Amino acid sequence: MNRHDPFRQNAFESARLATLIVAAYCLSAGTLACRPGTAMPEPDPVSPASLSPDVSIQQSVWVNYLGHSFIGRGVVQKQGSRLDLVLLSPAGNRLLTVSADGDKVSVESRIEAFARLDARHLLADVRWAFFGGCTKTAGGPSERTCKMGSTLVRETDNPVTGDLRHRSLLRDGAVIQIDFPEWAGPNEMRYPVKVYLQNDQLGYEWEIQVDAWKPFTP
Repeated sequence: MNRHDPFRQNAFESARLATLIVAAYCLSAGTLACRPGTAMPEPDPVSPASLSPDVSIQQSVWVNYLGHSFIGRGVVQKQGSRLDLVLLSPAGNRLLTVSADGDKVSVESRIEAFARLDARHLLADVRWAFFGGCTKTAGGPSERTCKMGSTLVRETDNPVTGDLRHRSLLRDGAVIQIDFPEWAGPNEMRYPVKVYLQNDQLGYEWEIQVDAWKPFTP
């Protein structure tokens, strides 16, 4: 994991940053249009109604791709059968909205390159970062393996706190590694403060810092 604090960096040229956002997020979606000859195996469909909890997540996003780094902002909102992901520039301009309503996925983009991405991969990343995982039992083992759809999931907990520390995902030869170095909140409502994802096959890594975690009240 990158040990520097990327969220303290704040001097980036707007045009260069927008270009890097397009490149990195097209990569994270696994599109042929952004990286010819490279495509991730199709992810399992994400059913928002099966995900828990209903929550709004405000976040800062750091992405590194081929030695270039940038910072942006993001919002993830899951409520009932709907899951929305919004990507913003540091100035707050909306660049991309991906929505899953039941089994219908839609993309609204203000940048042409985003319109070509396969949003299913981006939604899968969000699922594994905030909503996916093996069933965990109180007092159970700190390491567990389960199969969710076509994905083999391996998880390891922090032996001191019991919080999830690492999740690896294996699907059709593609491996994604996710670290959860910091958690917050009361025992019954713990949430990750930082999430770090690395995909060597597509050559990118990103780190999310959760700035606000607001559950929807029933």
